[in-house]
Amino acid sequence: RGNYNNGDLWENYQGNLSKTDAADIVSGGWILENHGYYHSVLNSKDNFGYGKTIADNISENTKTVYEKIGFKMRTLVVPSNDQGYLLPAFQQGLIATTSTNHFEGFQSFPMYGDYVDVAKLPQNNLHFRRDFNDKWDAAGINSIKAKITSLFNKSNDQERMLYRLGTHVPDIEAFRSLAAHIKASSNDACWITTMQEMVEYLRLKGQIIKRESMSNGKLWITFDISKVDKDTLFRDFSLLVNSNTPIQSIKIHN
Repeated sequence: RGNYNNGDLWENYQGNLSKTDAADIVSGGWILENHGYYHSVLNSKDNFGYGKTIADNISENTKTVYEKIGFKMRTLVVPSNDQGYLLPAFQQGLIATTSTNHFEGFQSFPMYGDYVDVAKLPQNNLHFRRDFNDKWDAAGINSIKAKITSLFNKSNDQERMLYRLGTHVPDIEAFRSLAAHIKASSNDACWITTMQEMVEYLRLKGQIIKRESMSNGKLWITFDISKVDKDTLFRDFSLLVNSNTPIQSIKIHN
């Protein structure tokens, strides 16, 4: 809701996402991240969010979005870089948070600089420190391109580096240009994804139980997903199979 008019920002507010827009985003394979029911519950007494707890600000938004479009948010973007959001977010079961700098006693990834090796990310209480850009002119685009080039240069078979970028209102054509640059310069070795999909991918590695057996020259691999969080949306994982002879065929059952 709006801090200063208490209006439902998904209902008939020109220039804002509507409930239908939000549902379309989700149905298209993207996700929504919790940003608080009110944008602020800490600043000034002339806003409707003042005096509410941060925990309630998070949980009310999770509840409302689920009731409106059936999507359960699992990640949090700290509003206004306010303090006090990380602990209640994790206590409520959110799997990751992000902000521009603050840590509140939690380790941030990366702690310093713009990049972090994905292998160093924990599976729980994961807080991302992000870069941020709202300047979509030539200078702003070139600055991001330089950081992406550095990301590619720092990544290799031993270290797969992550760079997280946030923005409020990207210029669509400028953003399309940036996407084309990444596609052309990455040699198909860059994964652009949402925070939720990436964290769920990392968590799945520790939740799926893999069993292997050999029978009549065939390798059988079985996956037990009974330990996977029921709220996991992106159930993607990778499988690497080494063989000293060519693999003749692959079949998937069930």
